[in-house]
Amino acid sequence: MKKNIARNFLPDKPLVLKKDDRLGYSKFAENLSRGLINANATEGLVVSLNGKWGSGKTTILNFIFDEIDKLPETQKPIVIRFNPWWFSGQDDLIRNFFDQLRTTLDSKELKIEGLKDLIGDFAQAVGDYYPDIPWQARIITRFLFKVRPKQNIPELKSKISEKLAKLDSRIFVVIDDIDRLIPEEIRQIFRLIKAVADFPNIIYILAFDKDVAIKSLESIQKISGSEYLEKIVQASFDVPTPEKSLLNTLFTDKLNQIFNKLPQKAFETNRWQSVFFDGIEKFLSTPRSVTKFYNSLSITYPALKNEVNPVDFVAIESLRQFSPYAYDIIRLNEK
Repeated sequence: MKKNIARNFLPDKPLVLKKDDRLGYSKFAENLSRGLINANATEGLVVSLNGKWGSGKTTILNFIFDEIDKLPETQKPIVIRFNPWWFSGQDDLIRNFFDQLRTTLDSKELKIEGLKDLIGDFAQAVGDYYPDIPWQARIITRFLFKVRPKQNIPELKSKISEKLAKLDSRIFVVIDDIDRLIPEEIRQIFRLIKAVADFPNIIYILAFDKDVAIKSLESIQKISGSEYLEKIVQASFDVPTPEKSLLNTLFTDKLNQIFNKLPQKAFETNRWQSVFFDGIEKFLSTPRSVTKFYNSLSITYPALKNEVNPVDFVAIESLRQFSPYAYDIIRLNEK
């Protein structure tokens, strides 16, 4: 039993390669990557990819990188992937963001003299400028970059911009999973982006659930979160909703792996179609919902397959997963 479960269980991970796409994301990613590569970024650019949790944001980002990998070396942008969810607090967010930015901009390929120190100075200046940035972050930044006590932000930005304007290549700074942060950290990320948004030849690609970001900003800022985002993000794209037929096919293909040894007469096809299209289908709105439901069935059904009607079981299990209130009503009123 354990081996069967392990074999059937689907990891809830984003896809990496376009060839594995079954939901139509690859064409969207191809068009978006082409637009980003050709975009005018002489004064910097901030782009957002908006979608609910599990809607496919990271998969689309991976497909964009898949497209970039196909470009000739002379045309490839430099990609920095920063995931703020990996870090534990605001001081880690600030330090690691600037550390990754500085390391890339000071790489051997770019050979921009003095840029490392300027970025370090700027990191500290931003920390001093925003009083709510933790004092620990300021101390860490000063120690890490060995910077001077006081610096002028406009002057530093001007010097950094002059150097970046000479780059022959673009830099894509990709920040994913912003919506997994606590509200204060979400605000911190957007304030950092606001501070560096106009650096030339850098395109920031931010992936997040827009509703979560807006509510988080409003709970902290006490202003319109939507208007705040509009001041930072210059181009916004929504994750395309997969066609229902594609999601349905993805689910039924996986479901067949569970019922593949079930006698055909034991599975009431006509009744299944009614139950599925009148109810279950409504719950399958994202790739994650398909994976979640399939994994649940792959664990629960094998243990009860000789005791339950498969169509009834899938219907009840869909309520348990997606509508626990309705499931409890049925469970507590068996008679």
